[in-house]
Amino acid sequence: MVLLKLNKVGKSFGSGEAQTVALDGIDLELKQGGFLAVVGPSGCGKSTLLQIAAGLVRADRGSVTLSGESVVSPPPHVVYVFQQYTKSLFPWRTVLANVEFALEGRSGIGRAERRDRSRNLLELVDLQSFAGHYPWQLSGGMQQRVAIARALAADARLLLMDEPFSALDALTRLDLQNLLLDLWADRALSILFVTHDVDEAIYLADWVAVLTHRPARVHEIIDVGLARPRDPITTRPISIGAGISERFTRPLSTASWMPNKRSARTIAPGAT
Repeated sequence: MVLLKLNKVGKSFGSGEAQTVALDGIDLELKQGGFLAVVGPSGCGKSTLLQIAAGLVRADRGSVTLSGESVVSPPPHVVYVFQQYTKSLFPWRTVLANVEFALEGRSGIGRAERRDRSRNLLELVDLQSFAGHYPWQLSGGMQQRVAIARALAADARLLLMDEPFSALDALTRLDLQNLLLDLWADRALSILFVTHDVDEAIYLADWVAVLTHRPARVHEIIDVGLARPRDPITTRPISIGAGISERFTRPLSTASWMPNKRSARTIAPGAT
């Protein structure tokens, strides 16, 4: 079942000679419970694509649907996880209060239940001992764990993640990647994950959409096809040996290259 669908999505900024076409005819589908990563050159419009999918920015052309319904504003049960975690948390609230925020105003949920749910989620991301701390007292990785816990508190069914681990050190990044995979499997989440890291995309995702340079088009959607669970150490050589990694090289490394209509191939994840 297709959960999220982007059909011929286009987006431009500015007008006249100063107009910049960021996205040009983007076709993407994310199945229910799927994990789709999006990679592309810097500045090609990956974050813009994610913001359109979230209903935060309107597309100029094409359509976005979630479970068959048009997305024209942020829909419920869809949570956007930002790259800049320092700006996504409320610095005047404790860790526990940040997670509780997602439950405030929910009918039928009292203060005690809200607090219990939030404590359980902090335990899930291994931050139960830091409930009374403030974000500025935590490391970057811990702050991103708080953001993930808050997303789960919002009853997220679809996570839209914008390079969430790019600013973290290698060990912390790996730790959070594994946490995300566990949550994805345990909670039947659907994830659209933007990254500039090809190895991260191959390690995490079922499918990887490769975007061209601006104006961004979908060059190819790659079925990773590697068995789970995966090992982050062996995934890279396996993907190289299987010829997966080299399929990213041309669109990501050659700024002047742009596929013509016959060379660009867009398929839906899971399609043959």
